[in-house]
Amino acid sequence: MMKLHHCLFPLVSHHRSTKWQVIAWSLGILCVVLIITLRVLLANLFSGRDDQNQKISTIPTLSSKNGECSCDLCSSHWIGFGNSFYHLSSKARTWVESHAACAELNSHLLKTDNKEELEILSLLEAKGWIGLQINDSSESWLWEDGTTVNESLLKLLKMDHDGCAYIEGNYAYVANCSSGKAYICELTI
Repeated sequence: MMKLHHCLFPLVSHHRSTKWQVIAWSLGILCVVLIITLRVLLANLFSGRDDQNQKISTIPTLSSKNGECSCDLCSSHWIGFGNSFYHLSSKARTWVESHAACAELNSHLLKTDNKEELEILSLLEAKGWIGLQINDSSESWLWEDGTTVNESLLKLLKMDHDGCAYIEGNYAYVANCSSGKAYICELTI
């Protein structure tokens, strides 16, 4: 019986060795595949940033309506997302003054089109006047371009009849249009 046990032990040992070799090779191949996948993903990420940087770099070449390049426009205060660029001004102005300041930059007060845009602006801690105000005749909320607001997108917390809208975080609030607030300009490309 002792001889039989010694004869089988090398076979069991060889069988275990083969299993571990197969497992080691499998893990090695999996590791190589993961490394290649990671390199492809990183390459795509950085090429996307290069495209975004190219878009942002075109902003300073724009000129204002009076043909001069204003300090705000030529600075790096424009942030790109999707097909839009945003200028977050901290200067306190009335809604009408903010509208005029954006027009001077060949842009308009922010018009939020989707949740992703609102979430990005919230992450950037954007706050200020947007291009939304109450229409006195119809008593409905309208964007500067005359379109109605998607109320599921913006949650207006206080519905005054003589107000203009501003955002803070994911919410829109209403204030007297003549009060001073920061503002957000949007340039759509």
